[in-house]
Amino acid sequence: MDAGLLGKVNLPPVPGAAQFPYPLTRCRTDFLCHPSMIGLVFALYLAHTLFVVRKAETMHLFRKPSVLLLVVTALLPFSAAARAQQDADVTVIIKAKTKPTTLPTLLVLCDLVCDWKLDGEVKGRIDAGGSAKVKVEPGQHMVEATTEDGIDGVKQPSTVKPTGQTMVTIELQPVRDSRLIAQQELRDQEAQARAAKEQAALDAREEAIGVWTDPATGLMWTKKDSGRAVSWLEAFHYCQNLQLAGHSDWRLPEIDELLGIYDSSIDIPGSSDRGKKLTWHVKGNLKLSGDVEVSNTTETGVTTGDSHAPPSKLFWAMEFFESWGKRFTMLVDIPSYAPTWNNENRALCVRRSGE
Repeated sequence: MDAGLLGKVNLPPVPGAAQFPYPLTRCRTDFLCHPSMIGLVFALYLAHTLFVVRKAETMHLFRKPSVLLLVVTALLPFSAAARAQQDADVTVIIKAKTKPTTLPTLLVLCDLVCDWKLDGEVKGRIDAGGSAKVKVEPGQHMVEATTEDGIDGVKQPSTVKPTGQTMVTIELQPVRDSRLIAQQELRDQEAQARAAKEQAALDAREEAIGVWTDPATGLMWTKKDSGRAVSWLEAFHYCQNLQLAGHSDWRLPEIDELLGIYDSSIDIPGSSDRGKKLTWHVKGNLKLSGDVEVSNTTETGVTTGDSHAPPSKLFWAMEFFESWGKRFTMLVDIPSYAPTWNNENRALCVRRSGE
C-alpha cells in the first residue's frame, strides 16, 4: 500500500512483536475510509502478531472463553460500522441515480405589445402576437398584462398543470376597442348635448324675432305665414318685400322646400281665419292660418324669379293639415293670378340662413 495516500498514526509497539509493515493511517480516500477496510487491516495486524510472533502464547490464551469473548466483542463495532457505511453508500447511490424534478412550463401569448407580470413579479415585454415561457411551480398563478402605453390591462388567473405546458392567452385588443367605443359614445353624447343646448338657445332667440331655422337644411323660415288670403302675385310680393329679423332677402319657397318642413308625427292644433278647426303637421312649431301655402314652382318646375307673368297658369301649392302632406297644382286667373276656386291661400316666406 502506498504510504503517500495515508497519513501516519503512531501506535505503541507490541513487546516482542514485529512491527506492522504498513503504518495505520488517517484515511484520505473513500475506499480506504471504509470501516470494513480499517477492520480488515487491524485484523491482519493482530493475526500477524498473535499467530506468527507469539503463536504458543496465543493458542494458550484462545483456550480461555473470556479471552475469546473479548476478541469477538472488540470486532463487533467494526462490523456494525461497516454495515452502516454500506447502507449509507446504497442510499447515496440511489439518490445519485434519481433524476431531478422538472417544473412545468407556463406559456403566455399576447395579441398586442404588452408588459407582463407573474404573481406581481415583472417578467418583461412580449411583442404583438408573440409569447414567453417560464418554469413555475404547479398550482394557481396570476398573469397580468398591460399595453405599452399603460392604458389598457388584463388580469387573468391560471392554474398550471403539474406536468407539461399550460398556455395563457392575453387579449388586449377587445379591451382597447371597448374603451375607445365608450369614449367615442361619451364624446357623441356630449356633442349632442351641446348641440341641443345651442339649438335651444337659437330657437329662443329666433322665437323672439319671429323666425325658425331648419337644422336639416339650413333654411330660415318666417315663424308665421301672411295671416290673410293672398293671390299668387300678392304672395310673391309679400315675401319679396318682407323685412324681418334684420334680413330683406326673403322669397316665396319652392314646392320641395315646403315638402321638407312637413312632418306627419307633429300635431299643431288651430283654426283658420274662418273658424275652421285644423291640425297642422309642420316642423318648427310654425304658425299657419290657412288651408294652403303657395309656392314659386310652376307645374313644369320652372320658377318665375321675378314679378312678371309666369309661363303657366298652374302653380304648386301645399296643404299641411292633411295627414299625408298633400301637394297639388293651383289654377290661377291671369292677369290677377288669383286662385279661381279657393281663397284660403297663404304666403310662408323663406331665406338661406347665413347669407
